[in-house]
Amino acid sequence: MQNVIFITVVALVLGILYFWGFKHLPHERWQILGTIPIRKEENGQWQGLNLTYYGLINACAVTFALFITFLLLTAVGLPLKTIAFTVCGILILCVPSAKWIARLVEKKKHTFTIGGASFCGLVGAPLLLLILQPIFSYWGGVYLPVLPFVTAMAIGYAFGEGSGRLACLSFGCCYGKPIDTLPPKFQRWASYFSVVFQGETKKAAYADGLNGCRILAIQAVTSVIYSIIGLVGIYLFLHGHYKSAYLSCIFVTQIWRILSEFVRADFRGSKNISIYQYLSGIVVLSALIYSVILPEMPLPADLSQGLRNLWHPELIVLFQFLWVFIFLFTGRSEITAARISFFVRSDRI
Repeated sequence: MQNVIFITVVALVLGILYFWGFKHLPHERWQILGTIPIRKEENGQWQGLNLTYYGLINACAVTFALFITFLLLTAVGLPLKTIAFTVCGILILCVPSAKWIARLVEKKKHTFTIGGASFCGLVGAPLLLLILQPIFSYWGGVYLPVLPFVTAMAIGYAFGEGSGRLACLSFGCCYGKPIDTLPPKFQRWASYFSVVFQGETKKAAYADGLNGCRILAIQAVTSVIYSIIGLVGIYLFLHGHYKSAYLSCIFVTQIWRILSEFVRADFRGSKNISIYQYLSGIVVLSALIYSVILPEMPLPADLSQGLRNLWHPELIVLFQFLWVFIFLFTGRSEITAARISFFVRSDRI
């Protein structure tokens, strides 16, 4: 019963968050979180560095993904230090790849790609775990169950990218095609999942001139699909069906990524099938291979044990540190800028 209650609570919280986010985040008000003055100009104004809701939401999404991952892994009895060491190693692999893969594919220095980061994590993490397994066993006396570990990561990834797509709604990136450019039979269905971005600093506006246009809210659809499969993954994981949970999360998230790119309007490369779609296909193939070579683990999962273990000061500090790091990495806008004026309110002197 506690498993069902937990899944229901997560679903309700995400549902409320998505209901609010889908409605408000496309508005101009929800792109720039704050501005820091960094250099004074000759006219007395200051140049400003913009901090974005994109970074704030991404930081929260990554932290949420890590929370789910840690929760599931501690529920099967893994020590916190082992989880923390391994996950931090995987993040060191994934986070920088969000930038350099985007630079390699899109030939742009000032952008990110979740697809690139997820590719490195979902394909590289099992290999890293297989390498670390004998090391942990020899030096620490800890057996590292690779299949439950990668399954927990796949579930955490589904929630992380699902909730992280709210950041795309805020910045106006990863957007779908205008409704009126879709096939007529598809337009009626798509109109129920449409969004209108407001503001010239939204990427949909400055990259494709779609400010004020009704376009397919592919980010919102992705949020819902990924979160649903994440909830299914939690249920399967807590009942010991690790391989089913792993394959379900990988197949749904990556096949949807392949399909969704056919109705996206943002630049994904010059070819009809983008490199990101090929990368998702590789992730699916690698998951099939891993599911064959990684043995099933008869580890019982205890959700209450996982929740108790997460209430640990060192882990809370680690989450806070990672939140700040992700916010600073993704939230310092290199695309937008600001000019700030300061003055005294003479009527309040």
